Amino acid sequence: GKCNEALPYFNGLGYPCPKHENPADFFIDLLTIDPSSEKTTQDSEQRVDDIIQSSKSKPHTHEHEKEPERSDDRELSQNNQTGAGFLKQIYLLVKRTTTNSLRDRAYLIGRTAQNLLLAVMVLILFFQMDNDQTSIQDRISVVFMCLLGTTFSEAVAAALVFP
Repeated sequence: GKCNEALPYFNGLGYPCPKHENPADFFIDLLTIDPSSEKTTQDSEQRVDDIIQSSKSKPHTHEHEKEPERSDDRELSQNNQTGAGFLKQIYLLVKRTTTNSLRDRAYLIGRTAQNLLLAVMVLILFFQMDNDQTSIQDRISVVFMCLLGTTFSEAVAAALVFP
C-alpha cells in the first residue's frame, strides 16, 4: 500500500504508533521477533503471525491503482542516479537525531538534570583547589572527570540500543 496508509492500517489492526515515535522504527519493532526471552519470543511471533494473517485476509490493491509495469534491464542500467553525498547523509542523520531527541521530553529533562548535577560536582571540586603548582594534578583530574562524565552518558545510551 501507500506510505500514508500505513499508520491507519496498523492502527486498524490494533497496533497504534505511540506519540513521538518514528513510524518506520515502530514498524520495524512491530514486525521483528524479540529473542530476549522465551515469553517475548512467543509473544512477538504470535503478533507477527496475526499481522500476516490479517494482511492476507484484507485486500491491499485499490481499483484506481495499476500494476507496476516491468522495466527491462536496459532501462535499469541507464539509471545513473547517485545517492546523497556524505555531507548530506551526515546532515540528515544529525537532523533526524535532533528531532527525535527534542520530541522526547523525559529524555531532555533527564539529560539536563544529569548535566546540572555534574556541573555542581565539578564546581565543588574546582573551587576547593589552590592556585599553585601543587594543584596542577587536581586540575587535570577535574578536566578528566568532566570528559568522563559527558562521554560516559553517551556511551551508555549507545549501548542500550543493542539488546
